[in-house]
Amino acid sequence: MAIDYRIRYAFAVTRPIDLIAYGGAADVLSNLLLEIDPEHPALWRMIPGSGLGVQQKVDPLTPGLPPNPVSAFFARLADRIPVIAPVGRALDDAAERELSRYCFALGLFEEVFRTGTVAPGSLLNAMGPTTTVDEFLGAIPDSWVEDLAQLGQLFLDAFEDRFDRPAVLNPVFAQSRAVGGADADLISDGMLLEIKTTINPRIDGAWIRQLLGYLLLDTVGEFEVTSLGLYLARQGRLLVWPLPDALDSIAGQPVDLSAVRLEFATFLSTLGDG
Repeated sequence: MAIDYRIRYAFAVTRPIDLIAYGGAADVLSNLLLEIDPEHPALWRMIPGSGLGVQQKVDPLTPGLPPNPVSAFFARLADRIPVIAPVGRALDDAAERELSRYCFALGLFEEVFRTGTVAPGSLLNAMGPTTTVDEFLGAIPDSWVEDLAQLGQLFLDAFEDRFDRPAVLNPVFAQSRAVGGADADLISDGMLLEIKTTINPRIDGAWIRQLLGYLLLDTVGEFEVTSLGLYLARQGRLLVWPLPDALDSIAGQPVDLSAVRLEFATFLSTLGDG
C-alpha cells in the first residue's frame, strides 16, 4: 500500500479527503476521540424524531476537534505534499524520505479501512491521544523508508515517459459495489495496471485474473482500457499485454469483450438476489 501511494503522488497531488486511507483514519480517530472526549459532538449523530444518538466516524479535519495525532498528520500532509511537489519528477533525498514516511503512514490507515481493524503488528497500536506527528512518523523504521525511496526511484525510471499521459488513480468501476467496492491501482493511457511488490519476480495467474476481473467490472467500457499491465515494483519491470490479443490468448478463442462484460454483470446481479 505504501508503494501504491508513492506511485499515486508521482501522477497527482490528491486531497487527503479523497484518499482511501482517509476512511481508515476516521475509524482510528473515532476510537481515539472516545478516549479523549467521549461526549464530543463530532462522535454523535442524532436520529431525527427519536431523541437518540448513534456513534459515527469522525472526519480527521473536522474543525474544533481536540488535539490528536490523526488530525495533525492529515493537516501536515495537506500542507507538505504541495511543497514537496512530487508529480512527475525525482526528488532530493530528504524530500523523498519525507514523502516515503507519509506514504507508509497512509498505508497503515488504508489497512484499517480495508480490514476494519488495526492489525496486531501495526504501528498504529502505539498511537495514543498524546502521540505527536513526529513520534508517529519517527516510529516508522528508517530501513522501511529507505526501501520505499529506492522503489520510488525505480518507478520514476520505468515510467518517465508516461507522466504527461492521461491517468486515472484507483479507478472504481460500474460493478465495483457488487463485489464489495473493488478499485484498481491505476489506468495509465488506457493501460489497466496492477502494482506488485513481490521479491521473487514472476507472473502469477491470480494477478492476471485480478486484472480480468477489473476489466469485466467496467461494464460499458467507461475507462476505454486498451491493454493490461503488471508493474513489478522491486524489479522496476513493466509488463504489458495489448487487448484484444491478450483476451484471445487467455481464453484460447476469440473473445467478445462487450458480451462477456454483460454476462458477468448479469451473473453479479443474481448474487445480489441471493
